[in-house]
Amino acid sequence: MLLNKLEEIFKLHSQDNALVWQQEIFTYQRLVEEIHRCEIFLTLNNIPQGGVVLISIDFSPKSIALLIALLKRRNIVALASEMSKEISERYAEIAGAQQILSVENENITIDCTDYCSSHRLIQQLQSRLHSGIIIFTSGSSGAPKAALHDTERFLRKFLVKRYTFRTLALLRIDHIGGLDTLFYTLYNAGTLVIPDKRNPETICSIIEKFSVEVLPASPSFLSLLLLGRVYERYNLSSLKYITYGAEYMPQSLLSKCAEIFPDIKLLQKYGTTETGTLRSKSQNNSSPWVKIGGKEFLTRVVNGKLEIKSEGLMIGYLNAPSPFTVDGWFQTNDVVEENEGYFRIKGREEDFINVGGNKVSRNEVEDILLEIDGVYAATVFAQDNFLLGKTLGAKIYSDRSDRTLLREEIRRFCAHKLEVYKIPSKIIFADSLDITERMKKTRS
Repeated sequence: MLLNKLEEIFKLHSQDNALVWQQEIFTYQRLVEEIHRCEIFLTLNNIPQGGVVLISIDFSPKSIALLIALLKRRNIVALASEMSKEISERYAEIAGAQQILSVENENITIDCTDYCSSHRLIQQLQSRLHSGIIIFTSGSSGAPKAALHDTERFLRKFLVKRYTFRTLALLRIDHIGGLDTLFYTLYNAGTLVIPDKRNPETICSIIEKFSVEVLPASPSFLSLLLLGRVYERYNLSSLKYITYGAEYMPQSLLSKCAEIFPDIKLLQKYGTTETGTLRSKSQNNSSPWVKIGGKEFLTRVVNGKLEIKSEGLMIGYLNAPSPFTVDGWFQTNDVVEENEGYFRIKGREEDFINVGGNKVSRNEVEDILLEIDGVYAATVFAQDNFLLGKTLGAKIYSDRSDRTLLREEIRRFCAHKLEVYKIPSKIIFADSLDITERMKKTRS
């Protein structure tokens, strides 16, 4: 088991700092002790080894220990961040979880269900005596899909020793980026710094206090960070990397980040719930072009869309058709351009809106809107139209008070930059940018 390697690392670095949580430092030795306590708890409460369990958690020492303890017992673990009982029940039904384990104030509670999975992929995993991880997609384009990973295959990419960093856990543990951040940090004996809240003020203060070196973020979070100029009030000189992913990165936002943080390496990450995070190399700090893949992942472009092949991919969905080609390539549905080994990720197919027979990229229009002075974020959406089927609308986030003038400026600028069918016919304003728990902007 690849988790045995993790235990060896914990023992070797027993006195090193593993976690920072609620301003308290936890060594690897304390984490090992917490894992052991969780194993005893699972045994005493008759949680069957190899069974399917849903855990409703966020990053904390107890939550991390519980996850590792379950994986050591060959359980198949469905991940859900702290959410309503109704959603947890829904996820448990999809996964066929017999128990729902929740961590609140570092105490574990157990709710038993009437569910029992007979899915062939889960049975296949159980027959190998392997643990598994079920990650749910965000559901932004429909019902969440349950992606089943074989833990042995998922963890293999972390065996290669890489750099040791103090990394901030901005993305949640049930997000593929958050999960990859956790295991990268643990396998390289780094320190995971867990924030109390996920707002720019709290994040910047934690970076300063604990000398955080890596900030994994989303473009939406970076927009919030730049909006209030919170970064100016804190010493962020410890930061070596800002990695970004989870959604499309606008060129204007990337350029602003490169200008404001000239001494920090901006690194685009690419990954999906189904693939995990791939190794990447940005062309430069202000370039949206990125190399992805490496020895563990093969890439190809078919009909303008990215496909990926690797042993580390998910086994399959529990509640959706297979996205794999006959020869084993995962169809990401991401529209890309390719140039000399670099990719430009243009967005998912659902990010395009059909306006009178013309496919319009939301991201392209949002990029143009962000060039306008005073517009710090923009969300393009589809609206019904009797003649064209759909037209575009735009929600504008701005701190400018002259919104009547700004609306006219937006219309003139778009008329100069965009074809007529790409110009938003409806413009509305919002005072704050709403982002989801997975750090993506809401498109509703």
